[in-house]
Amino acid sequence: MFLNDGTPHYDGIANEHYTIYMINHNPKLAPIREKLGFLVHRGGTQQNPDAECLETGVKVSLKNKESESGSFDWKNMSFVDEEFGALHKEIAQFYKRYPDEERAVRGMYKKLLNMISKFVDPGSMLKRVLDGHESDWIVVNFKKSREIILFHRDELTELWKNPGNCVVRNGCASGKIEGTPNLRMRVCLNNGVRALLGRGSTICVKIQQDQPRKLLAHLKNSIVCAY
Repeated sequence: MFLNDGTPHYDGIANEHYTIYMINHNPKLAPIREKLGFLVHRGGTQQNPDAECLETGVKVSLKNKESESGSFDWKNMSFVDEEFGALHKEIAQFYKRYPDEERAVRGMYKKLLNMISKFVDPGSMLKRVLDGHESDWIVVNFKKSREIILFHRDELTELWKNPGNCVVRNGCASGKIEGTPNLRMRVCLNNGVRALLGRGSTICVKIQQDQPRKLLAHLKNSIVCAY
């Protein structure tokens, strides 16, 4: 079950503050601090940089991992298409007329999101991620193993330069992007199905990083510090 009380957001902000504090003060992270300077928190869902050095203007994106597995998001993007948008609107209106038909509505969205995931061009989505990525540096904090990795945004440009197709199985709304280091493209409703009856829910495309450790193995100029 997905939490919708704001807990993940507040936990994420707390983790960002923790990582910034560690970079600013932990002697073992001096090589990273030398690159980034003294950081202050930026955050906010509408901003890409999570931290910034006010003295130099260097901007940083923070990724916190509680475990070695799982994934993290690079970006969530709204999906706009006239025909698919019309279908989305029809399903939402049906649900509002027949709120007891949640199971049927979920089935409709399962088919719709699967179609969209096969329609969207992964290359154009990755370009949107890079074009909107304002941070100069990316920090990945593996909290369980107490290890922080720093690498420059330019490494993503190199690693993502030749994306292939998104391999999506029937009935699914996500798939791995061929030719990339374990990137996944996922199509979903940003607030889930039930939110259609209240604040609303729109279709979005997420670019996710599966198995972050495998991404780090592809980096050429990263800085790795244990703390």
